[in-house]
Amino acid sequence: MSQTKIIKSLAEHIDKALETDIIEFVKWLEYKGLSVNTITSYLNDMKQGIIFFANSEGKKLSLADLIHLSHSTYVSLLATYAQQKSLKTQERMIATWKKWAKYKNTQKIDTIFSNAIYPKCQHKLLPNIELNTIETLLSTQDAPQTWQDYRNRALIILLYSTGLRINEAINLTWQDIVLTTNSYIKVL
Repeated sequence: MSQTKIIKSLAEHIDKALETDIIEFVKWLEYKGLSVNTITSYLNDMKQGIIFFANSEGKKLSLADLIHLSHSTYVSLLATYAQQKSLKTQERMIATWKKWAKYKNTQKIDTIFSNAIYPKCQHKLLPNIELNTIETLLSTQDAPQTWQDYRNRALIILLYSTGLRINEAINLTWQDIVLTTNSYIKVL
């Protein structure tokens, strides 16, 4: 669903001022360099939250209603989410409202979302691969003969030595490599 469709689908739950604010929020997110998918995810989370808040208030939600939302209403949303969604999805919902609060803070407007304290998700650590495992992997291969063999060998060494993710390594360009006395790779 496109961002415009998400915003239009909120028409029965929000007033015009809040719709305009959400559109400006999207422009701010774009200015901040967030990807289209991230912005769309934020809008989907906002939509779910706004529908919840509007139903809690029993009316169309105004910008002022959202700015002055009660702490208990916000906690109710998070409690409902905690029962229905994964911890990762809960974290994204929280991140969405924190990002909106940050946007409002640029306008010198404080919201309930600004100062809330949230639980952290436990992130799984990937197991370490020992150096001897990598050395064994490289030694069991035949001597590189083609450019693809050299590329694959270099990619394995790059991944192991830098901790890059596969997609980060694959998307590296020459501009990402800074050659100095202490050469390094810039990963964004």
